[in-house]
Amino acid sequence: MAALVFDLAMTAFVWSGGEFAREDAPAPADAAIVYYTDDASALSRRLDTAIRLYRNAGARRLCIVGGFRLEGVATGAEVAAAKVVAAGLPWSDVYFDRRSFDTGSNINAALDLARANGWRSIVHISDGMHLKRIREQLAEHEAASIISGYAPAPYASLADIWVRAHYEMATRLLALVLSDEELQDFARRARVRGPSAHE
Repeated sequence: MAALVFDLAMTAFVWSGGEFAREDAPAPADAAIVYYTDDASALSRRLDTAIRLYRNAGARRLCIVGGFRLEGVATGAEVAAAKVVAAGLPWSDVYFDRRSFDTGSNINAALDLARANGWRSIVHISDGMHLKRIREQLAEHEAASIISGYAPAPYASLADIWVRAHYEMATRLLALVLSDEELQDFARRARVRGPSAHE
């Protein structure tokens, strides 16, 4: 019983932290940055959120980061970009990266693309709890010239919230026991082996 109470308390704690990420985006942003996930349902909700922003003049372009795969294999971001174009957006307004494989490298890819293309404002799109971690990691970058906003994609259900909260807890615990280099190596190896739920 005590374990159940602790589990519910920790889930509530992580969930409350993620709830900070109510839509807070510069309008219109130069680009909406979608963080790829191998969870097809979650990815669909993130892409839908980005497409809505684009069509409502909330973002001038869409950019998908993440989903690194072996050379010669389409990355997750590339496949997701094709889905966005199939939904009616022009390729000229859709960008994606081919190298990032975890949240840290996703952020680096997003900032690199923003600098390379002269984007001054971007809105990050993921689930609320992931956006909290993204914001924390963004604070470690020197990107003051780029304005960041946040647009959380909805959760599918209470069960989805529970799963995501435990994923975030596991990710944060790993960060306490592994170095940044070890975490990156773990994420990179997971990507080479094939699709997973890591992001």
